[in-house]
Amino acid sequence: MDAILARNGGLSYLEIPAIDVRRSTAFYLNVLGWMSRGEEAGEGKFSGQTGHLIGRWVTGRAVSRRAGLLPFIYVDRIYEL
Repeated sequence: MDAILARNGGLSYLEIPAIDVRRSTAFYLNVLGWMSRGEEAGEGKFSGQTGHLIGRWVTGRAVSRRAGLLPFIYVDRIYEL
């Protein structure tokens, strides 16, 4: 794991459900200033401006009855807590 991502208590990775990955990519890049990673391959990956956040848009997920995102937060030594 890259040290810039694996920071204790930091939000590091998001998977955002999307119907159209290219449209979602364009929206988030425009609104939040995120950078596209692998868009040319249709992968729909992104990173935040600082590099502390990465993620991707995913298709084919079952529709959730509740709105929201599923964040992943990395922590050091979770079993020592």
